[in-house]
Amino acid sequence: DLDLALTLGYVAVVFDGLDEILNAQVRMDFVQRVERFAGRYPLASILVTSRERGYEQAPLGRALFATIRLSEYTWPQVNEYATRWFKALGQPELYQPFMREVSGTQDIAINPLLLSLLCSLYKVDGHIPSNRYEVYNRCADLLFWRWDQHRQVRHREAVPNYGIQLME
Repeated sequence: DLDLALTLGYVAVVFDGLDEILNAQVRMDFVQRVERFAGRYPLASILVTSRERGYEQAPLGRALFATIRLSEYTWPQVNEYATRWFKALGQPELYQPFMREVSGTQDIAINPLLLSLLCSLYKVDGHIPSNRYEVYNRCADLLFWRWDQHRQVRHREAVPNYGIQLME
């Protein structure tokens, strides 16, 4: 069951958009709930995302969570990252077609995590979907299925697949 998977650290949990809780008191209550959750499942990997604005009004406890600031890339940095990524992959010829396709999703590509996912997605599928929903859907598929298969992580039948529902 899910409780066992969390207890054993088989599950990564993402709480995305802490900053989207506009009411400061509700956000503080939510932070306390996340901290209790982290205390109950110390082996589970937990990621909480938030924009910087407003984060200090209800920050996560530093004893349980490290705060990491990811700056957006500039477009030249996106180019450099993609060049190095495909070169390291041994497929530098994919760089140019990737950059042509990713230029339509510049607002997504400047995010370091999403750029990494877009590169992986392009390597696997040979294209980047044209709409944002499908980009996120394909990235979720990549995160929840393909990477685990590549790393030879086996999912037990007893552990339900909540990945796609969570991403939706």
